[in-house]
Amino acid sequence: MSNIGLKSDTRTSSTRIHHPRLLRFSQLAWLTLFTLNVVVLLANYVVVTSNLLDLCGTPPCITAQVSPENLAHFQQAGVPYIVVAFYRPLLDLLAQIIYIGLAVLIYRRSSNDWMSLLVSAALFLVGPRLSGVNISLNQFIPSTRFVGFTMISLMYIVALTALYLFPTGKFVPRWSWMVLLIHIVSSIIGTFILIVQAQTPTLGLSLLNGGLILIGVGFQVYRYRYFASLTQRQQSKLVIAAVACLVFGQLLRETAVRVAPNLDGSIFVLVTMGGYISAYLLALGLPVSIASAVLRYRLWDADLVINRSLVYGIVTLGMALIFTITLFVVDVALGAILGAQDGTWSLIGATAVVVASYNPVRRWVSHRLDIHIYGFRVDLDAMKRNVRHDETVMLPRTEQVNGTRSGGTAGELRLENLLGRGGMGEVYLGRHIQTGQPFAVKMLPRELAGMSEALERFERESQILVSLKHPNIIKTYGAGQTHETPYYVMEYIDGRTLGERLKTGGLMPFETVLELIHGIASALDSAHAAGVVHRDVKPSNILLRLNDGVSQPILTDFGIAKLTDDASPSITRSTMMGTLEYVAPEQIITAREVDHRADIYSLGVVAYQMMTGATPFTGGPGKLVFAHLNKPAPDPRQFNPSISDEAAVAVLRAMNKLPDHRFASAGAFALALAPDH
Repeated sequence: MSNIGLKSDTRTSSTRIHHPRLLRFSQLAWLTLFTLNVVVLLANYVVVTSNLLDLCGTPPCITAQVSPENLAHFQQAGVPYIVVAFYRPLLDLLAQIIYIGLAVLIYRRSSNDWMSLLVSAALFLVGPRLSGVNISLNQFIPSTRFVGFTMISLMYIVALTALYLFPTGKFVPRWSWMVLLIHIVSSIIGTFILIVQAQTPTLGLSLLNGGLILIGVGFQVYRYRYFASLTQRQQSKLVIAAVACLVFGQLLRETAVRVAPNLDGSIFVLVTMGGYISAYLLALGLPVSIASAVLRYRLWDADLVINRSLVYGIVTLGMALIFTITLFVVDVALGAILGAQDGTWSLIGATAVVVASYNPVRRWVSHRLDIHIYGFRVDLDAMKRNVRHDETVMLPRTEQVNGTRSGGTAGELRLENLLGRGGMGEVYLGRHIQTGQPFAVKMLPRELAGMSEALERFERESQILVSLKHPNIIKTYGAGQTHETPYYVMEYIDGRTLGERLKTGGLMPFETVLELIHGIASALDSAHAAGVVHRDVKPSNILLRLNDGVSQPILTDFGIAKLTDDASPSITRSTMMGTLEYVAPEQIITAREVDHRADIYSLGVVAYQMMTGATPFTGGPGKLVFAHLNKPAPDPRQFNPSISDEAAVAVLRAMNKLPDHRFASAGAFALALAPDH
């Protein structure tokens, strides 16, 4: 029921398998290919590990991956032979765990979609094929070369097909299937020469395959520019970036392999190990980009929720492995620079460098994950610290609290107790010195009075409020300065906020909900017509004034409002603004570019809370942000069966993830709650 009227391009899939027999066959084919891939991978690891252990029991530990000449360079630099033997297999293992793990997650969540099956198969086939371990079976047991040839050929067939069809399952342009066919044939020929004939492919064939990869990426660029929807554009961007990283990493590794033999000692070690480590890090861009598409854009209708702690745990383990290798690399470099005969001081220095850089790198990686996988536009830790910074919290009427300016004056008003306070303002009860008439006076806090951005935002808020004239928007009479601190004067409303009413009064009668929503919607439509987007519609910013026994809603606090013709980045900001329980998805992505439909989303959340007693999404900042971006709101009738079908559909439509699928105006939403009212 909760999906009525909520169809969008992020919730449907044109590549869904509907025929039961075809679905079972596709899933069986995926499982068969996955099992074969894992068996071959394990066989490679058994062979390479047993040979490494046999050969590395004592030096010189010459392996298929390290020639005697290269080993001499490592020994000259003082790198332990066990590190030389195992650093590449360990990097291989880390990459393969990430590739295969993500492929399994996509299969579990979206095994009824052939595009999902194709891309997840490409992931678990590409990951192992990037490694040197994958060809160990062929090197040590020549009779198994056909197995290696088969697996790499399958990898090219599946991965290239996924590249040319991503993300819609259609060839764009239509004739690109011919290029795909040439690409697959040339790749298989190159694999045959390399694996079966144990020869290096000709330069011409290598250049052809490289050029065809670039053409495949070019088709993605073409799709992106001329044919893609908003969601498909985001997915294509991710694929283009991932493939570019993958190709660049492989080129970097091959360059390092060819340049390193001409170098000596520690420089050889730095180039060789640095090239491989960089290649593996860049290769991880592919699964990370796919994860970003799945998590943020709900690719192929896969509602994939990966526990953030689990992701960070895997990343931390990977970083620990990389930093261990880096420790040896830095040790070698410092030894060469310092010219120390005893490696103790270089090892101490290397350890200090690694320890000092670990936490900054970990925080940077966490921040990148928050942005590119979970769609957070600010650091989540910073979000936790600053989520309430801009909010002005109104104090209970029964609470008499004096502020730093209580007893002072603002123009002809004497300041009494605090009515509310927050990071960007303090609201005092002010009384006219002669008449005693009460007013509300908002003042910039002392610590912000000297900050140009804070002053600009405060003055802008007062100008917005003075310009807005509507019975459901708080009246503002003017502005001024006292002791170099700006302030503006508003009408005083002796009433509680809607937030206080929801906390203490229980569920509201539907008639009351309608009256309040109509009033707030009218205020928002008036503000929108004047080119003002509130960006922080929530119960605590709605005051309730008794008017002939009826609660009249008054919209307040335009502190983070946006003018539609305001291009000042210092004021509007591009990072997330608003209150997390009520914020629209587009405000999380880029607050500067939102329009009036963000307020309609927030008003939908307020209406949902008024009708059910709770907001649709709860939890910590990370959970709230992820839910607003990806999860549909639960049907409000689950919590309040008395809600009419029309009201439920209207409030869910107001909270649609896509602005184009919401109501055109707040007033239209209010009318849709009870069309016959």
